[in-house]
Amino acid sequence: MKIRIKSFKQWKRDRPPTDARLWLLGSVGIEKSVACETKWWIDIYWKRLGVALAALTIVGYLGTAVAVAQYFKQQPYNKITFTHVVLAPVAWRDFRAVQGQSMIAHGLAELHEKHPEDAVYYLQSGLAKEPSLTEARLALADLYEIERPEQALALLEQGLNYPPVGRPLLSAIFSRLAQKTGWEQRMTRARTLLQHSSRLDEAGRYYLGTTLPISLLIEAQDFDAAGKRLSSEKPKSETEAGELSIAVSTRTGQTDAAWTTWETAPDKWRTTPDHLLLGIELARETQRPAKMDELIAEAKKADPENPAAYLLELRGNLQLGRTDRMKSLQREFLAHFGKNPTALKSWGAVALGAGEWKLVAQTIDDTQAAGLDPAPLWAQMAEFFFRHNLLTQATTCVEHYRQSNADAANRDPGADLLVELVMSCGEQSDTRANRLARAIDRQRGLLQAAGYQFVVQALDRYGKTDAAREVAAVAERLYPGAVAYPKATGNPTGTPAGKTTGKSTAII
Repeated sequence: MKIRIKSFKQWKRDRPPTDARLWLLGSVGIEKSVACETKWWIDIYWKRLGVALAALTIVGYLGTAVAVAQYFKQQPYNKITFTHVVLAPVAWRDFRAVQGQSMIAHGLAELHEKHPEDAVYYLQSGLAKEPSLTEARLALADLYEIERPEQALALLEQGLNYPPVGRPLLSAIFSRLAQKTGWEQRMTRARTLLQHSSRLDEAGRYYLGTTLPISLLIEAQDFDAAGKRLSSEKPKSETEAGELSIAVSTRTGQTDAAWTTWETAPDKWRTTPDHLLLGIELARETQRPAKMDELIAEAKKADPENPAAYLLELRGNLQLGRTDRMKSLQREFLAHFGKNPTALKSWGAVALGAGEWKLVAQTIDDTQAAGLDPAPLWAQMAEFFFRHNLLTQATTCVEHYRQSNADAANRDPGADLLVELVMSCGEQSDTRANRLARAIDRQRGLLQAAGYQFVVQALDRYGKTDAAREVAAVAERLYPGAVAYPKATGNPTGTPAGKTTGKSTAII
């Protein structure tokens, strides 16, 4: 038996009388000689074999592509099509980009539907495939913010590696840096980023070169320099120009000038939800109650899911002494935001900031009566009494907070530490102080710099200097230079120590 490799034309021309059978689209043949029965040949016709193998490869590839496309089709969120799969070997980057965009879109949808765990998974997976999408990076950083603030900032800064870098990413980075660094460090960082302006888009360059420096000068209370720079480098956007001008005016006590700037701004600027809230605040500060009420109604209609308008209405009513409106406002607020722990916490902060603890106590009663969870309000009350050295009342609020059925994921990140803080100061035993130290270690990274400063001051006030130094040391590692260790201050001004326990029954 012989194996012969030849072209099919050559075989047809030169073949002896044989009995031939062909396979693989006629590319392989087995021949038997007619003259000699023991003589056999295996002929391989290379051109036909090449065509046959190419055809089989194409059919197999298309079949595999159909199967893979069907797999992606079973994932309703995926936008991968048969064409994407077929072209994947030559357009792999585009394939990964579409896959990443699909997962990110689904993650944002899960976030909108209040499924944060699923949202984190899809956003992480999508960013791994398409890391240049800023919207996903911002959303994921917001999800990280409560429990992993350092990781949130690191995630945002990784976005600087994917130009062009725009204003939304830069704004998110500097807003988080504001929680742990001073204005000088942020100004230096902005100048450093501007040195690589080719990696920034036009809006990003303008933000770092004009808008942010003016904002930082306002924060540094250098209003003359901020005003001069605002005049010489007038922002291109009417929105930014108005916001910065109002900020300079309000910081220098020129609230009437700030109101005039807001009132004379274009309608399309004034009627946005954020600027309506700014108008409400300015109307309150300039004693324009009728205008304040009008703007509150517009803000509620423009953004019904935002509690800010209700909180500004609460602040305005407290300032104007409108006690007759409190009950209806409270019912309306609980109907819209009773299941929102952050909104409840903000309500308590506004009321207690005005010293209205009775209003918060009434809100707690109404919240419980409606079958809602008042844990954020109990935490606010505990902190309020603790700040005023009313340990008996603070301890009572802490006990109520502990008995609450609040979901741990929705609690105030600093509330559990506040529990330990109140208990450790209420008792003079070393075990309480040790428990506080352990609680601080568990909460490490959850509190922002202001939270650590509060804890340090509270411990120092009650003479627990060792614990105060320990907390200050932890804060210094997390937020260098942001938390100062104060000298012992004793009881706050205006809070007689001898009357601390005498108010217990009246307050709770």
